[in-house]
Order: sequence, then C-alpha cells, then structure tokens
Amino acid sequence: MLLLIATTVLTGCALAPAGEAGVGTPPPDRPAALAGSAMEAAIAPPVPGEVLRARRAALRRSMGRGIAIVEARGGPEGDPVTRSFLHLTGVETPGAILLLAATDDDAEGDGEEILFLPPRDRGWERWHGPRLAPGEEARHRTGVNRTEPLAAFDATLTRLVSREGMRGAPIWHLSIPASERALPPSDAPGAEERWRDALRARFPEVGEVGDISALLDPIRQVKDEDELSRLRRAIAITGLAFDRAFASVREGVPEFLLEAEIEGTFRSWGGDGPGFDSIIGAGERSCILHYHANHGRARGGELVLIDVGASWGGYTADITRTLPVSGRYSARQREVFELVARAQAAGIAAARPGATIRDIHRAARDVFEKAGVADAFLHGTSHHVGLEVHDPGPTRRPLEPGMVITVEPGLYFPEEGLGIRLEDMVRIAEGEPEILSRAIPRTVDAIEEAMAKARSTRAAAGSSEPVRRGGALRTLP
Repeated sequence: MLLLIATTVLTGCALAPAGEAGVGTPPPDRPAALAGSAMEAAIAPPVPGEVLRARRAALRRSMGRGIAIVEARGGPEGDPVTRSFLHLTGVETPGAILLLAATDDDAEGDGEEILFLPPRDRGWERWHGPRLAPGEEARHRTGVNRTEPLAAFDATLTRLVSREGMRGAPIWHLSIPASERALPPSDAPGAEERWRDALRARFPEVGEVGDISALLDPIRQVKDEDELSRLRRAIAITGLAFDRAFASVREGVPEFLLEAEIEGTFRSWGGDGPGFDSIIGAGERSCILHYHANHGRARGGELVLIDVGASWGGYTADITRTLPVSGRYSARQREVFELVARAQAAGIAAARPGATIRDIHRAARDVFEKAGVADAFLHGTSHHVGLEVHDPGPTRRPLEPGMVITVEPGLYFPEEGLGIRLEDMVRIAEGEPEILSRAIPRTVDAIEEAMAKARSTRAAAGSSEPVRRGGALRTLP
C-alpha cells in the first residue's frame, strides 16, 4: 500500500517448510511462518498482559508527570476502536477509557492505571455478543490491575487531578487521526478542540492539555517481539495468498475473482481479513495508484499489479507483486521490472539505523534519475506498518532497530498500460535490514518459476477455469 508524496512465541509461527501448494497447505519449496493445513489454522491469541503492561509503562515514562486519557471510541455496529487503545489494552470494547497517571514521586514507569468499561447489557449482548466488563477477566486480559465501571470515570479523573503533585501537570488526550474519525475531517478537528476546551475549563489547575499521539506514536513505531510475531504471521498468510494468485492469474481472469481468492485465503488461514482495501489492477489500471474497484479483466500480454496484505491479530502485512498474465514477462516488462528491483535494492540498502525515510526515497529515486525515468515514479518509497497499514508517527525520525517499514518503488507508463511496483516489508536491525517478506517470490525469474509451478500443480489436481456452481463464480480447488 503506497504512501503518496513481544515476548511470547505464537504457536505455529516458527519458520518451517510445509506441504503441497493449494488452498489448504503452504507451498513445498518456500519457507513460511505456517505449518500444517488451513483446517489447523488459528486466529491470533490475546496479547499477553505483561506485554501490555510494558507498553503502558513506556508511555508513562514518556509522559513523566501527568494524566493520559485514551478512549476506545468505536461503535456497537462494528466500528473499530482506536488502534492506540488496542495497542495499550489488547481489547476492543467500544466506549471504554484507559486512564494513566503519574507524579514526580512515582518510580520510573510506575503510576496509576485504571480501565473504565461499560456495564454488561444483556439486550446489547444478545445482538453483538459478550462485552468485557469490570472484573477479574478484564484484569487478566489487559494486565490492568484496576477496572471500574465507565460511570466512575468523571469522579476518578477529578480525584486524580486534585491529587498532591498534579497541580500544573499536563493532561494528555488521544486525538483521533483522520483515518479513524467517524466525523468528516472538516468537522472532527473542531470537535477535538472543543473537548480539550471543556477539559481546560473544568480543570483550570492543570497545565497543558495536549495530544498524546505525540508521545504514543513514536512508541508504536518500534515493534516489540509480540508485534513482530504478528507481522510475520500476517506476511506468511499474505504469501499463501500470492501462491493462489500465481496459479490464478491468466488471460480473461476478473480482477474481482483474484481479489476473492486472495482475501478468502486470508480468512482460511485464520487472518482477520484484509488489512486494507486490496488493489488488483490489470493493464492500464496498474497505473492507477489507489485502484480499488477491481472490476476489470486481465488481457493477454498485460501485467496485473497486486497490492494486498492480510491482517492477523490486528497487524497488517503490505506486499506488492506485479505478475505477467501470460506467465512470462515480455522484454519491455522485464526491463522495467528489473529497474524497479534495482531501485528497491538501493532503498533497502539505505534502510539502516540513523537513516530516514527520506534517505530511502532518495536512494531509490537516484536509480530512476540515472535511468532517465524519474518522472514515472509518482509516490513515496516507504512508510511504517503495524496496527495500521500506514502506521502513524514522525516520518523524519531517524530509523531505529525494531521499526518495520515498506520499501516500494514503482514506475508507471499509462500510455503503455504498464505499471510495475515492487513492495516488501523490512525490519530495521542493528546491521543488515531484514526483508520480512523475502520468501514471497520477488524477482522476474522467481515469479515466472512460481507461476509455472502453481499452474502445473493446479492442473495436476484437476482444477479448471472459473465456473459457475450454485449461482456463485468460483475457482475449483
């Protein structure tokens, strides 16, 4: 997905070769963070309480003296809670509020933390399922020692503000990023500011009322081991979806059928679903940077650009491959692909601690400028990935070990109906960067070989072209 100018080991996540290619098993010759069959796939386990406690302690250390209010927001009809609330609590309970407080007397990272939860509501739960309520289960799942009814929030906040050592301390409130706002962007900033004005009027004795995202987003940019495990699993599932695409891309195939096969693979392996709207564009549509309609069909001799990512345990992959409909790249397609690959290699080589995303972009763009095609490079090269496909945080910040970014140069020639993007996910390390998605074929020769093998395997299994059965268009396994 392009950007325009823990301490536990999850079951089944060890790198291991697996069985035959197909819907139910990983391919035989590509290691993946999956083993067994799709029937044995599992959804992500909860984030361990000790991991969540460590995240909240890191936020309190960054805060120093003050109070943090992190709202879940969300809605009863499936509207997601804010990703920052999920990062700190591991739960998705609409309307909940996390309250953190620390004074100068608190030891480093210590302080008070309280989770306020809506009460049980049998009528609501009859429609939407059980809702987490204050008590032992909430304490166990979140690692927060104190849970209270939501109705107690106002009185508790008043008590904390008047606590000795809090006079003049800041209150940090979570401002909702534009990507998560229910209100139109033009209205939402005003609503946020009115909320802060109300806090200032109610508690004149406090200091600054600020946006906690300025403290929390940089913490989210550096992934802990639990987050890396979830990202690796999401990438492995995305790799299995590309194996389906390698077998399914052919002349006449609808883009929406590829979308269905890919996203169905996400779910069949325990994924949450797609982490963002899938981009699957053939021919001239490969040059539409955020093409989501996926209504066209692939014609012979064209390329199909596939920019997709499975989400698993809340964390999304973001991978792009550009495949030849015929199974083999033409001389022109190969020439452009290999130029994009050289630009990506230059960007990845620049992805070292202390460098910036701008440095990565400059390294990739230099390759295109030397080739005289920089005008066909239309977007940025990198962005952070995690709970969101474009994880928030300062983009000019020097890279640090544990950050996960994309490197995704591309060239677009709409007059030729030719767009090629190559996107991988990279973990910043102390030395060489780690290409987390390296197991997904990513060179001209590797993609051609993978497509030939996948098509052969599908043919040997008795697969056919898409057919209609029971009124539904599907590809037989």
